[in-house]
Amino acid sequence: MTFAPGDIVQMYAPTVGYPKYHLCLGKNDAGTCCFVFLNSEDRGYAADIAFDCARFPMIPKSATNRSVVSISVIIPINDHQLTLYKAKKLGELPKDVAAEVRTFASTVKALSRPDKAFLIQCLEGLI
Repeated sequence: MTFAPGDIVQMYAPTVGYPKYHLCLGKNDAGTCCFVFLNSEDRGYAADIAFDCARFPMIPKSATNRSVVSISVIIPINDHQLTLYKAKKLGELPKDVAAEVRTFASTVKALSRPDKAFLIQCLEGLI
């Protein structure tokens, strides 16, 4: 199962018992698909950038009318897990959103230097 950078992906999250949404960044050096979370609540975390839900029409609208791209951690998910979590593509990240996330990513201090460089490189490929 392969996803491309910029794909918005739904996966069943067994830890919470319902689907969660992710932004695919592409594959890391080990060949594993990497993702960041798309969250439905804007809690003001330093590594989150919030958007109006209308900019993510492929995922359900949140109660807060905000969708958050959380770049505090990059999550590698292997092919077996993608199958197990019933991963499916719902759409693609709009280029203007990718540009805003890329600009914001350069200010985030939550990621290691290599992870931050990987994230920025992936986002630049979407612009």
